[in-house]
Amino acid sequence: MYKNSNVCTMFLKSRNIEELFFSIDLFLHYLQRNKIEESKEEFIFDISKERLYQNKKAIELTKIEKKLIKFLSKNMNNIVSYEEIKNIVWAKNKFSIFGLRNTVKKIREKTNYKFIQNCSSKGYIMRSR
Repeated sequence: MYKNSNVCTMFLKSRNIEELFFSIDLFLHYLQRNKIEESKEEFIFDISKERLYQNKKAIELTKIEKKLIKFLSKNMNNIVSYEEIKNIVWAKNKFSIFGLRNTVKKIREKTNYKFIQNCSSKGYIMRSR
């Protein structure tokens, strides 16, 4: 039905509340798949390219750092438990809480302390603006 329309057109043409919610949902999925997630300090993570930028300059990341940032950005503004991180990010690697903390520490050294926030005894969260 909307295959040949762009997302902005869908918002303008929505005639009822159900169409509007459908359009919003589709737009959010579009952003998640194709666009860039931003954090508070002008860092930009391009999910499709798995690249982190600060002021249009790429920041070098290890594979595990990319996986962690990608997973947290896909769950933006939601606490991601240590167990979820273990199962998704460390799926094929040996996991330890110390390894996770060390990875977060290295990411913070490349960005800043607020880029990934700790939720004590629960997990981590990446917040949008």
